Order: sequence, then C-alpha cells, then structure tokens
Amino acid sequence: MSATIDVIGIGVGELGERAKHQLAKATLVIGSERQRKLSQQYFPQAQQIDLPIPLSDLSELLQHHATKTVAILASGDGLFFGIGNFLLRILDHQRLKFYPNISSIQSCMGLIGEPWQDAVILSLHGRSGNSIRRYLAPDTLFGIFTDKDNHPGSIAQELVSQGLGDATVWVGEALGTNSQKVSAFDATTLAASIQTFHPLNVVVVKTTATTSSLPTFPGIPDHQFSTAGEPGFGMISKREVRLTILSFMQPAPGQIAWDIGAGCGSVCVEWARWNPRGKIYGVETDAERITHIHNNAAKFGVEHNCIVVQGTAPSDCEDLPDPDCVFIGGSNGNLEKLLEYCYGRLRPNGALVASAVTDKSQTTLAQFSHQQRLLKQHIEWSEVSVRKNLPDSEDVRTLSPVQIIRCVKS
Repeated sequence: MSATIDVIGIGVGELGERAKHQLAKATLVIGSERQRKLSQQYFPQAQQIDLPIPLSDLSELLQHHATKTVAILASGDGLFFGIGNFLLRILDHQRLKFYPNISSIQSCMGLIGEPWQDAVILSLHGRSGNSIRRYLAPDTLFGIFTDKDNHPGSIAQELVSQGLGDATVWVGEALGTNSQKVSAFDATTLAASIQTFHPLNVVVVKTTATTSSLPTFPGIPDHQFSTAGEPGFGMISKREVRLTILSFMQPAPGQIAWDIGAGCGSVCVEWARWNPRGKIYGVETDAERITHIHNNAAKFGVEHNCIVVQGTAPSDCEDLPDPDCVFIGGSNGNLEKLLEYCYGRLRPNGALVASAVTDKSQTTLAQFSHQQRLLKQHIEWSEVSVRKNLPDSEDVRTLSPVQIIRCVKS
C-alpha cells in the first residue's frame, strides 16, 4: 500500500502532541504560506510547497513526491468544509490520516456563547451568494464560512433583502491570533455600513422569529415564481398539483432527477430546494421559459443543483446521467416516445412520474399504465382538480384536472 498522508489541522487551537509528532516526521509539507508560518517550528528541515491552485493539480504533485513522507496542512478541521473532502475523492481512504484542529466556526460560537448543536453550517466560499437563500429561515442559528465576495456586509444585505434585517450578525476576525476580534451588529446596520473586516473572518447569524420572505416548508406559493403570465399563473405546475408530483417523485438525498418539459421551473426548482444534496436537470425548449427557470433558481438559492438544459427530450438527454426519478410535465405531443425512453434510462427502483391534461395524453398514460401492470410494475394514479382565487381577488378560476401517474421500475 502507498505511504500514509497526514492531514494536519492548523488554526485556532494548539496542535496536539500526535499532530506535532507527525509534522516532525514529514519530509514534505504542503500548505498555504500562512499555514506553514504558523506551524513551521515543528518541521524545520522538511521541504515546503504551496498548496497548488487549481487544487486538481494536487494529485499529480503527490504522485511526483510519492517516496516522501507527506503532511498536508488544513484550515481547522480538514473534514469540516475543508480539503479533506477533496482528498477523499482522489486518494484511497486508507492512505489518509486526519488530525483535526478546532474550526473557526466552533471557536466563534464559543466566543459568543451560543450552543451550536442545532446550527445550520454552510460555506459560501467560492459559491454564489444566492445559495444562502436555500437555508435562510426565522428563529435559526447559522455559521457561515465567507470569502472575499461573500463577506459580512454582503451576507447582511442578503438577510435584509429576505426580510430578516433584525437578525444579529457576529463577525469573528483572525480567530486564534493576537489580532482576534468578534463584533456584533444587527443585519440592517451592517448592510448599510461600509465597514471592512480582516480577510480571515467567519460569520454567525441568529435570526428572530419574524417571518422570512422565503418559504420554509414544501409548497412554494405560485405567485413567488417568475413566469410570463400574471402572478400565480403561467407555465408552472400549480402548488396543489406540484405537491402531488413531488410526493410521487419522493426526492432523496444524493439522487439524480430529470424534469422534462420544465416550463418555468416550478417543479425542478422546488425539488432542488428541499433536496440540497440531489441534482435535478430541467429540460425545456422555449428560450423565454429558460430565462424564468434561471430566475427562479437564483431566487430560491438552488443554482448549484438545479441544472437547466435548453433542448428537446429525448435527443438532448443523451449526455445526462441516468436518473433515479423522471417527471414528464410537457411532451410537445411526443408523450408515448418520452415514456418509453425515460423508463429505459431509469436506474433500478427508479420512479417515472408523468402528468396529463388533454384527452390524448391521458389516453397515452392509461395505455402505459396498463402495459406496466401486465409486467407487474408498481403503478400509482391520481387526479387533481383545482379551483383557486386570482391573486388578491375573490374571482375564482377553475383549472383543468390533471392526471398524474407514478411507475416504479423494478
């Protein structure tokens, strides 16, 4: 077996004796200049190399130095939003030995005296600032890793824009150093200020029990989606229908899903919001609707796991990963072919969910269901009829009944 690589956490806390011992044995130490300066007393004779950028070059670097005793320096706990996740993807688990330090989030929580076992911890490092919207909710404690673009001021501005301006924001700067500082603000004040902070900072946010403008439970109100129609209408699956579709899809962590004929994206966006570890591909042909899907994905903070595919199914699905679930909401008159293709691409135990409004599409679904029953496949069927008022009006609109089926592939 190849030599073990030690991953040593450097940062807020003192190094443990075992970590010091491993660093003293190292003949090659890889880490940032700041990390090496903080710990170089423990490896005075070792060769030192900067952590490569991009990080993908690290694999080649390790192969080049395969005969050396290697230690890689990590910030705080390397397995907590750190380099450990990347190393586990490129190296055998048995080759890695981790020596964690106290994370900066843990240190900041201790300094402000906030129990954090129920906190929502997220990293905005190298990510879109919109992604925080997925998690924002009233009466919640957050620990946030920042970067130069997603800094304390921009986080406060996002809080204010989502109706959480009364949240308390703590900024922990240069934690574990002689310049350590923790400051508290309300989000509204911080958002309006021009204050700058030490580049090494983390943010803790505690929201109050006030209502956020973002949904906190499945069933996003129709009017919150961007569409080409009046608020609450347009090319979206209405909330009552959408909840039935999602319950048939049963999103599970880490799954892959397709939304065929995604319209303005209400199904794929809501699927992605409540399943942050999954990934859904919204396939749509119309350019204007594609724009609305992008807008909705940004609004609800799901741009990283709601992937928009402009094209026609099934031809433009060939390069997509095989799905655990497929929803067919729009077929352009090609439903029979889509059912056959999507069912064929499903992974074992995957679910095919499809909806139909017109007589022709309902007949196609009925024929497909009959065929699958003959093959002893599990079939569920539901029809949803909706009467609802127009936005801020007593006028009522009756929507066409929608048939929905679910077929599980054994």
